Amino acid sequence: MPRVPRSRRDGEEKCTAAVQTNGKIDFAQISNILEGAVDVLGNDKSKLATLENLLKTALEKVAQKKKTFLPPPKNRSRQNSEKRSSPTPPLAVPKTLNPPLTKKDLLSVGLLHAGFDHSRQNKVKDATNIDRFKAFYGLEPTTLVPVFTKVKDKFPDATFHHLLITMNWLTLYDTYLVLSGRWGLHHDTIGKLVWQYARMIQSFLNDKVGLHHVDMGTAIPLTLDTVTFTVNEIRTDPNSRWYDHKSHSSGFKYELSLSTTKPQIAWTNGPFPGSKHDLTVFHGGTEEEGEGNWDKDSLYFQIPEGCMVIADSIYKGEQAKAMTTTDEMSKEMKKYIGRAKARQETLNGRLKGTFNILGQRFRHNQKTPEMTMNVHQTVVHACLVLIQFDYENGHPPFPLH
Repeated sequence: MPRVPRSRRDGEEKCTAAVQTNGKIDFAQISNILEGAVDVLGNDKSKLATLENLLKTALEKVAQKKKTFLPPPKNRSRQNSEKRSSPTPPLAVPKTLNPPLTKKDLLSVGLLHAGFDHSRQNKVKDATNIDRFKAFYGLEPTTLVPVFTKVKDKFPDATFHHLLITMNWLTLYDTYLVLSGRWGLHHDTIGKLVWQYARMIQSFLNDKVGLHHVDMGTAIPLTLDTVTFTVNEIRTDPNSRWYDHKSHSSGFKYELSLSTTKPQIAWTNGPFPGSKHDLTVFHGGTEEEGEGNWDKDSLYFQIPEGCMVIADSIYKGEQAKAMTTTDEMSKEMKKYIGRAKARQETLNGRLKGTFNILGQRFRHNQKTPEMTMNVHQTVVHACLVLIQFDYENGHPPFPLH
């Protein structure tokens, strides 16, 4: 009996049924059919080539059907021409800020120099922008506006732009080459500039820091502590006197004091070699030398008779003018002294935590130890002035009373 050829429609229906399960395309079945076909053809190259051509034809049909469901592509040349016709110019960063300086202008320009353009500034809260500013310049615009204004009034040739560079250097302590890339000035120019402006800020030390700002008539007018800043090894004078036992490296020691009655840095003395004892610094000499030979400019001689400073246990050898915790004291008095010492420590923390030039190892060694100590003192004095400005502009240490 002769075979009856199947119609094309019947073949399509059977083929469709073979790759469907419950009305859904069974891709696993399609894969099995193709793999079976490859196995049946074996190593017959001509038949494998025929199968390859069939698959290419099928893939072309798939591609054609995909195109029918895709939206027509936009004219790229038209898009590009539209972009060229309405360009967004880059925001220019001004090199100077003109007086009168405002907090808003200083914040905006400072962030532009730090890499935050206006669009990024506008996308976040004010608090975030202030945090960004502090990350590059150490203190908030509310503090730096009066600082910059005072410097400008005293030194008319000073610029707010150069003051921003100096704050950036004190805060991050980048090398001159790094600052050169950020600020567009030669690294030698940067080096001269930051030291010139640091000395300008230092010039306000007597106006902002000193015992003349404190009522020394109270029974306990001051808290006292020393802080040591690490420095590069003093190779021109290798000596154990530079050794600081806390950091186990070379260091310069400073004596610092806060008023107990108000947010005021009352005293700074130094630098001294890191190994010098705190009590020797306080007295201005050693016990062996005798009080008559002590330095009369030391803090010991500035404290009136009957008054005392709160200090830690290293000063317990000085019972006349230094108050330390003792077992005989009441619980309330011990708590007060502990709180006072913690408040004093916040000054050390601010200096090292705000300004990397003091928090990191100081690398500007000079030809002699005295010259190195002199330039280090410039930095410490400038940072103390800045912290005092910060106290006066909304960021004082916590109160004792």
